[in-house]
Amino acid sequence: MKKRALSKDFLNNLKNSNGLLYLILERVKQDHTLMLAIRNGYINIYYRGGSLLKITEQNKDSFQFSFDKQYATLGAILPALPATIRNHNDVKAWVDQYSKLKEIMDIYFSGGG
Repeated sequence: MKKRALSKDFLNNLKNSNGLLYLILERVKQDHTLMLAIRNGYINIYYRGGSLLKITEQNKDSFQFSFDKQYATLGAILPALPATIRNHNDVKAWVDQYSKLKEIMDIYFSGGG
């Protein structure tokens, strides 16, 4: 069985208040519809059982963020978001679009996609 773990730098970026990913963790704590799961070398933020956001470490100073495009059906327009995250503004851009991404997933889950 694989051990679910993150690098020390990844954890520090997530847990420390000045860390690049801290806003992600705080938002999950404030939103009962979201769940953070640690995987082997990456994390997933789940909404209604689907992957709202996958975060993979590229190096100690940058991360790869992705939304599963399978949910964007029936002409859903995905917000333009940075894939490579290097600063707090990049992270905030994603967090600010959670409601839009959730809406896209809601439509998919309701059979509208």
